[in-house]
Amino acid sequence: MSASARPPPGSAHCALVLSGGGARTAYQAGVLAALAAVWPHGHFPFLSLFGTSAGAINAAFLASRASRGVSSLAALARYWRRLTGDTIYRLPVPHWATWHRWLLAWQLSQRVQRTGALLDNTPLQHFLRQGIDWADLARATREGPLDALGITASSYTGGEHWTFCQLRPGHALPQWQRPGRRLHASDIRLEHVMASSAIPFLFPGVALDVPMAPGSSEPCRELFGDGAMRHTFPLSAPMHLGARRILVISANPGPQPDDDVACSTEDHPSLAHIAGHVLNSVFHDTLHSNMDQIRRINSLIGSLPPEATRTLDHGIVDVMAIHPSRGPDEIAREHMGQLPPGLRDALDSLGMLADSSGVLASYLLFSPGFIAALIRLGWDDGLARRDELVEFLSQASSAPKATRPCAPRWQ
Repeated sequence: MSASARPPPGSAHCALVLSGGGARTAYQAGVLAALAAVWPHGHFPFLSLFGTSAGAINAAFLASRASRGVSSLAALARYWRRLTGDTIYRLPVPHWATWHRWLLAWQLSQRVQRTGALLDNTPLQHFLRQGIDWADLARATREGPLDALGITASSYTGGEHWTFCQLRPGHALPQWQRPGRRLHASDIRLEHVMASSAIPFLFPGVALDVPMAPGSSEPCRELFGDGAMRHTFPLSAPMHLGARRILVISANPGPQPDDDVACSTEDHPSLAHIAGHVLNSVFHDTLHSNMDQIRRINSLIGSLPPEATRTLDHGIVDVMAIHPSRGPDEIAREHMGQLPPGLRDALDSLGMLADSSGVLASYLLFSPGFIAALIRLGWDDGLARRDELVEFLSQASSAPKATRPCAPRWQ
């Protein structure tokens, strides 16, 4: 490991949080490539990484290369450019079923009843096993430069939302559990990433061994799906593990003003519109509400006199968020023809491409054109905020070591 791979001693804890969004998360690779181009230091700028859904894939890849310093950020974009639909999923129906849309719809409905998923994501498992050095990922927290790697998944079995954390030796995991949510110390493996990225209804769930009860050593096996589901406080894990500054890269646009909401004269929404709305809600809404709560708490703490803040067990946590300046749905509409023919026919047979909104397609469109467009958008958005990015991360690198902040109890 190079000496420049870890932030200077005494740096404030800065965490990177990567949210989910299927193919949309190629945008995160573009932003991080821009950061690599403007970051004036050689060290890896984050002490912890947290990923959810496809963001978990990005976090795992970055962790496996973090010891190489800032160059690992740019490598993520190259990794994404290797992706195609065939490397992520396949449509597991016989060829004859594609001859007629009703046969195709029947075959798909039978598969969903058997497996709970429309697609087979076994190709993604092979791609991640070969494309990520899992031994280097383990060394990232054991020897540096990371203090923590967190992967989030949601349990279909127990209904709880889990954040699996791999920590640097000697760093104790705080005793933290909230109704429906918990932190759990664990070596991060391929299965955790596959579970976190199992988009509901599209990809099958993944079985993981977890403690039967808090503090128990007796394991039980639960079925997990996409970490974005029920992720009511996506920033709580990095806060509880000591992050004072958090950079969030979302794959979805920020909140839109009310006057941008279009009215509809339809009697009822199409299945495509409903599916897109559900996925947008899963991957989008909770992040913004969590950030808004943190801002309000920061404002409250900032208004207190110094003698009062010294008695608190938590402090101000700065959060910076980067969102696409252009909607991925709009970009997806320009590349709809690049959906694999079998998948396009399957979704069309189920009425899920009826309104051509591009919402559902934007989660599954792992095509070179769409990925390249999102990476370019992320690159442009990152460069547009280059000064803000560098200042935000430089303040973390130069800040003196302070008492570890804790998240408010509601987190």
